[in-house]
Amino acid sequence: MAPHSEQASAIGPEVSGPGFDPTRFARALLGYLLPVESRHPRAWDLLGAEKGRAQVTTLCERGIDVTADMDLVVKSVEPEHSYRNLADLTGRTRREAFRVTNRPALIHPTGWITTRRWRLDERSIIDYNLRSRPGLRRALALRAAAPRSPRLHTAVSLRTFGEANYYHALHDVIGGPMRLADENGVDRGTPLIISERLAAAPFFRDLVKLPSLADRNWFTQRIHSFVRVDNLYFGETARFAREPADYLRTLLAVPDSDRHSSDRIFITRDPAAGRSLTNYDEISAICKRYGFRMIDPGTRTLAEQIEIFSHAGCVASIHGAGLYNIIFRKNAPLQVLEIFPNLPVEPAFFFLCRFYGFGYHAIIGNSPLPWVQPHRNPFWLDPDTLAARLEDMVEADPSPRVTV
Repeated sequence: MAPHSEQASAIGPEVSGPGFDPTRFARALLGYLLPVESRHPRAWDLLGAEKGRAQVTTLCERGIDVTADMDLVVKSVEPEHSYRNLADLTGRTRREAFRVTNRPALIHPTGWITTRRWRLDERSIIDYNLRSRPGLRRALALRAAAPRSPRLHTAVSLRTFGEANYYHALHDVIGGPMRLADENGVDRGTPLIISERLAAAPFFRDLVKLPSLADRNWFTQRIHSFVRVDNLYFGETARFAREPADYLRTLLAVPDSDRHSSDRIFITRDPAAGRSLTNYDEISAICKRYGFRMIDPGTRTLAEQIEIFSHAGCVASIHGAGLYNIIFRKNAPLQVLEIFPNLPVEPAFFFLCRFYGFGYHAIIGNSPLPWVQPHRNPFWLDPDTLAARLEDMVEADPSPRVTV
């Protein structure tokens, strides 16, 4: 069924009746008294945040060690020294887990979860940028301004960082806690809580119409609202796991690709979305010379994206969510070139290529404004470097491999 608003699913308000509420007033007052920089751990510790984990049961948990692959990642990027931020990832174990609260819980507008007495559970959000805890001052102010909260008996939280982004929605939301809920036997009729931004995304509207998802009970949390759940399931997905992509392939009934198809795709980005090429015309001419079509996946329906990328033999792309479409190339060879601006880079697509045996290489561009929103800056790409790499892709052995 299509996503619906929280009013349709609420089984009753958390607070009823008009009048003065001393608890809410105290929260608001505390919010104003706290220092502006209230993201420091001590701010949440005032409310017993460190004791929150005792109120949650872990249903399953596993670790994924990615240390052995990091040398391959470094060797796959040119120039190698531009991948310095990988030192932050090396030696770390990625964890995947599925949990349920033992007491009523609140889902905050940001997606974070608190249990009794506002005890924050830091495992309730996949924090890709290693951000600090949410601001307590803002959280208390929002709570004070929300006189009524919908309440559910049981639900699964699909809230996480970047949830309205195409990649994060597919890999971290659908392939994350939703997959874990299915694997752990949670009833398919259990409400799945999503954000209002995700519910409004065109690709998500296409997604929920598919036969495999049309019968799910989607519950939309409004932007500034809290949701109270008596028994709340939530998941923690490993950053570089294969299982989310495998689950999506099955869920979307992705067919085997034609091994002899060899379309050449260059994924572009809308300049308004950031991370665009300042010398686009020059790069576009080079791509067309090597037979690449320029495609912006954001302008295509989900069905069109599946069709396009299932026939792709070579994909070159500016780093972005659209590159996740390579999962639709199934049981057939593929060569991938990922293009990064001059900023710390993310090896998620390297791991996807490694999982599925696709050829992978990456090159680094040059952003003239590294200090201003580096993840959104337009950047320049050396035409000769791109031409040489496209030449390698076109002439590459079609057998699946990882270029190192």
